[in-house]
Formats: sequence, C-alpha cells, structure tokens
Amino acid sequence: MVPAQRTLAGGALLALVATATVASIAPPAPRPTDSPADEFSAARAMAHLAVIAKEPHPPGSRSHAAVRAYLIQELERLGLEPRVHAAQAAARMAGTVWSLRAVNVLGRLRGTRGGGRALILAAHYDTVPQSPGASDDGAAVAALLETVRALRAGPPMANDVLVLFTDGEEMAMRGAQAAVEDPELLKGAALVMNFEARGNGGPSVMFETSTASGTLLREVADAAPYPTLSAPVTALAQALPNGTDSLVFKRSGFAVLGFAFANGLEHYHRTTDSVDRVDLGSVQHHGSYALALARRFGERDLADLRAPEVVYFDLFGRAVVVYPVSAARAFAALTLALLFVVVARGIHARRLTGRGIAKGAGLQLVAAFAASLAVTATQVLLGRVVDGWMLLARSRIFAWHALFLGAAVIVALFARSLRRNGPRDLAAGAMLPWGALLATAAIVAPSITAPLTWPLLFSLLGFVVWQRGPTFAIYLGLVPAVVTFANLVYAVFVAAGAMAPFAPVLLFALLAGLSIPAWADATPSARSLLAWGSLGGSVVAAAVGVLGARYGEEEPRVDSLVYVLDHDSSDARWVTYDDAPDPWVAARVPRGASNGPLPGFTRSDRALKSALAPHLALPPPELEVRSDTTKGGTRTLALRLRSPGHPRCVRLWDAGGARIRWAPEMGGAPVRDFFRISPPMDEVALRAMTGDSTSRVWHAVHCVLDQDALELTLNAAVGAPVKLRVVEEHEGLPAIHGAPVPPRPKGLAPAMESDVTLVGRTFEI
Repeated sequence: MVPAQRTLAGGALLALVATATVASIAPPAPRPTDSPADEFSAARAMAHLAVIAKEPHPPGSRSHAAVRAYLIQELERLGLEPRVHAAQAAARMAGTVWSLRAVNVLGRLRGTRGGGRALILAAHYDTVPQSPGASDDGAAVAALLETVRALRAGPPMANDVLVLFTDGEEMAMRGAQAAVEDPELLKGAALVMNFEARGNGGPSVMFETSTASGTLLREVADAAPYPTLSAPVTALAQALPNGTDSLVFKRSGFAVLGFAFANGLEHYHRTTDSVDRVDLGSVQHHGSYALALARRFGERDLADLRAPEVVYFDLFGRAVVVYPVSAARAFAALTLALLFVVVARGIHARRLTGRGIAKGAGLQLVAAFAASLAVTATQVLLGRVVDGWMLLARSRIFAWHALFLGAAVIVALFARSLRRNGPRDLAAGAMLPWGALLATAAIVAPSITAPLTWPLLFSLLGFVVWQRGPTFAIYLGLVPAVVTFANLVYAVFVAAGAMAPFAPVLLFALLAGLSIPAWADATPSARSLLAWGSLGGSVVAAAVGVLGARYGEEEPRVDSLVYVLDHDSSDARWVTYDDAPDPWVAARVPRGASNGPLPGFTRSDRALKSALAPHLALPPPELEVRSDTTKGGTRTLALRLRSPGHPRCVRLWDAGGARIRWAPEMGGAPVRDFFRISPPMDEVALRAMTGDSTSRVWHAVHCVLDQDALELTLNAAVGAPVKLRVVEEHEGLPAIHGAPVPPRPKGLAPAMESDVTLVGRTFEI
C-alpha cells in the first residue's frame, strides 16, 4: 500500500470508529403503548408524565400537593399500599441552612419471602420554581410508576420492592434525609437505585455508586440490557458540584446505584424542561435499568452487596467489561514495563535519542496547553457576543468549534515539530506523559486506569511494529484509543463542555499525542491541509453558532419581576434582577428606574432596578419569643414564627452584624452539617463558582410551614440585641386593584427567582 493510500485508509478507519462510538452513545428506542404487559414502555410512562409535569411544583405549592395526590392514587391503583411520610429535616450546606417539612410518598410491592431485605427504587417528585421538571425529575417518577406496573405483570419476586418518591431534593435533599432518619420507614432495605436528570435527553448513564461496589457492578453488567457506564464518568460526576439524593443514601450506609441522563443541559431547571421536549428514549433507558435490575436484585440475596472496587466500562452500550483492581494494577505495570523496554532499547539501538524523546514529551504537553488556551480564549470572546444560556443552547455547534480549533492548533504544532525532529523520538516522547498519568492513577485511583492502560498498550504495540518501517499497524493500534477517548470526550462535553470547553479539548490533545506515527505517515502538504481545514471548520462552526443564537418561542429569553413589601418602612416596589429590562418588565420597572441595593430582601449589595408599586394589605410575619436564656457567653432564643399570609417559604438572616452564631434546631429537627469537603470549604467553593458576594452571616431558608408556623432555636452572642430579618416568599405576582399582572408575550419566560411576592419584616430581640 502506497503512503497516500495508507494514510487515507487509516484516517478513514479511525474516523469510522470514532463515528460509530459516538453514535452508540444513545438511549434505546422507546417502546409503544401496545408492548407486552411485562415489558417497560416509555409511551405508557409518558401518560403519567403528562399529569406530573403540567406545571412547576416546588415544595409547598398547590401544584406540589396535586402531584403528590396523583402519586398516591397511582400507587393505590397498582396495589402498593402507599404511605405518606411527613417529617422535618434541616441541614447547613455550603453556608445556608436548608429546612423543609418534607412529604415523601412510599409504596411497597411485597415479595414472597416476607419481612426480609428490600430494594428501593427512588426518584424525587419536587421541582425548582418556574420549571415543570418534566426531565428533572418527572421522567424518573413516571418511569418508576411504569416499572412497578411491569413488575406486577410478571411473576412475583422474593424480595420486597419499595418505591420512594422523595420530596425536597431541590432543597438540599431534605426529603431523602428525612426518610433515612426515620428508623422504621426504610427498615430492611439494603439497596437504593436512584434516578435523576441533568438535561432533557440522551442515554441514561449509571454515574454513581456506593463504595465497595464490585458486586453491584457485576450485576449491572450481567442484567442491564443497554448498559452505559464507566469508572471515569463516575469519578467525573463526583467531582462536579451537583448533588443528588444518592449522596444521602450513600452516607446512610445503603448500597447505591445512581442513573441520570444529561444531554440538553440548557433545559435544566428552566421553563423549557417541559413534557414535549423530553427524549422518550431517555425514559425508556431509565425504565430498562429499573425493570431489569429490580428483577435481578428482587431475586438475589441482599444480605451482603459489598465487594472490592473494580474497573468497569461499557462497549458500545451493549456489554460491560469488569475486572478487579488487582488486575488493573497488573495491566498498568505490564504497560509501563513495555514502555520502559521500548524506550530503553530504542536508545540503546540508537533508533531513539534522549533529546528527541524530551522534545516529544514537551510537544505533548505544549500541544495540550496551547489547544486548551486557544479554546478558552475563543470561549471568552464568544461570551461577549453570545450570552451564557445561548452558549448552552448552541453547545453542540460550539463543541465542534472547540474540537476543530483544538485540532488546528495540535496539527500545526505537530507538523512544525515533524519537520525538525525525528518522528520516532516525538512519538516515544509523547507516550511519557501517558506513562506518568498511568503510574499515578494505578497508585491513587486504579479503578480509572482503563482509559490510560489500553490506549497506551495498543499504541505501544503499533509503535514497535512501526519502528521497522511504515505500516498500517499504527492505525490499528490507535483503534482502542479512539474508542476510549471518543466516549470520554463526549461525556466531558456533555458534563462540562459549555462551561469549560478546555476540558474535553485537553483529552483530545492527549489522544492526539499517541497518533504522532499517523501524522508522520502523512505528507507535509496533507498535514498543512488538515490544519487549515480544521481552522476553517472552527470559524464556520463559531459563525453558525453565533448567527443561530436567537431567542424565540422555542428558546425563550428569561426575565424577572418581583413584588416586594417591606413592613418596616411600608415601602412597596417592583424589582427586577435584569440589567436591561425587556418591554414586559419595563411596564413596571422602566429601563431608567433607580438602581440600588435592597438590603431588606437580599443579603447582597448588588444594585437592582426597582420602581414604586402600590402598597397592598399583605399581613406581616409575626414572631413570639418562647424563651430567652444566657449561659457561658451564649444567648439561646426559642422562637415561634407565624405567617398568617400562608407563604410557600420564608428566608431568615442575621441583620444585626453577625450576632447569630448558629441555629441548633428548626421546625423541631436538629440542624446538621452536610458537606463534601468541610462546611467552610464548601461555602468558599460555592461562592467562587457562582460569584456569590452576599454577606457571610447566618441565613436560612425554610419551606412548608406547619400550620403556618415555624419553631426555631438560635444561638447568639450576648451584649447587643439580635436583629432577625424575615422575608416571606409567596407564589405568583399580586393582582393590583383586582387586575392580575398580564401574561408574558411568547418568547419570554420567568427566571427561577421571578414571579414571587416577598413580604419582609425585621425583628429586634
């Protein structure tokens, strides 16, 4: 085969492999309503979703109670003995105390053993304000109802199956916490399978496990019909700031498997997370796991599900490779030994030089850094002409822009180096950073070594053959690397690409280092053509993304309007968080409205636009001091807050100069710290990620007041009065003189913090 033919055929092979790999990262086809009764049907599940996700239903809202009533009705219809579990739960997370009177819904499908171990199928039924939550997490709730129907249509199982619809996941997972703190509610349960979403489509990925998960993963590998999972993806999910109910279950000692789909991040927690936008294939994928694994664990002995960690990854969503960590370390050692032998023998035989190898290692690092820097710089520039949400909404085309730009930088650097240095030296040197990463992973995190071991090992084998002369083996040796990194690059783009496009490009650059023999096989003109072609593709993709970044009915622009009433000053205002109000908002808050902080309604000094509003007769909150004691320099206040206006939530904070130190109790429940690293570090990290500049004083959010009242205990410093600011949050904007606020025109939608009425009052104690 002549060089040009070999290059063309090899490039075509790798492109085909990459395309096939990415195409395989997809959910199964949805099953129709007339599917057999003992099978899962996404079409049947969608009938439930149409009811569940008609409108937003955050805790404490009227729609939330309606969804709960529907779940109870359906569990009764399925014969699952529904139980309503209402309990108070409170925790401090990242500086904020989150408190909720949670109302969980539980159903039990009894097994033939009776009274033994049980498994839990879990999903949360609450939403954030302003989002219907069709995907997050209505799709999972609907999928579990359909799963239970299919289970009942099949033969009875040995173990009980508990279906748990948790409340308050969007409020720091308070419903799950309330459930695990009840010693009787989940008694006998050993395993929780939790279902989530961080977008509106794509494959449902097994992204979360408890520790010592070897047994669980082997069962998933054997039973799941469309497995999509890998240890690196699980590690990536753990590094992201998102938390799910799974975190609560894991910390409570349950064995846990967590599943979620995440394509379409632009719809996450927005009004566009609606039923008509849900990917039916994603619902089917949820159900394929739930049904198959419920049947597997429904028959299995659940007494001991713990086993040592394993390495795991799927192959094209059809099979799973699982092997022990000890084998992973052995494979890594073999690969590193082969790398050492190849380099040492090459230097000894003078086929390689130390100087050239060093240049190859440097080239790999420089290419990764330069490509990431170029993509980050263009992301900043794009952010000046396209807002953050549109970058998300157009993430696919901007992902192509990033990949093309990264490829252009990498190919240009490789082409320049190949003109000046021997290709064998550069190829061998580029493998050294891989070796360093593999050695580190084998010691620190052996379960994630697979995407380093197998690409490096097979590339090394191809390199050994290539040293004897040009050969097609270099392309065959790259196939495992392309399969592995097509999966990884795709996963990282879905998880973080829109916010951190350098991350997947960094992986792409790492893969490119192994392909230096293929670049060397190409002619200089071919390398130049590829570099310029990639740059052109990057420009075209960016232009298409920018020109297509237009709001409309399909992709509405969000705005904000809030009515605030301060009972301290009798001041009533319309407030917007928007820097440039659109015409609908400007009808109440003109573009030229006064700009200034609103310390009575936010803890931030951010300037907000506001305008005077009619003073409405909305009742203020009331506070009763039940007891006031001092001991050892700490003042303890037992308080009872009443809200005659029936708010959905109340926000409380220290308005008197950091006098309040702690709230040991809210709503009768102890306030516990719930953290990832430590309470202070979590708060610092969250502030850094979100740009939060609010004052660092004690603050809390409580939703669902029990009989319109909240009892709490505060610990404060002695020597000065305590000033407690209370702000009630009521659903919707008020009618003015009997006339409701007119609806938004098409193409506009409320932001999450919009369309509420805030009533504030300060108490000095």
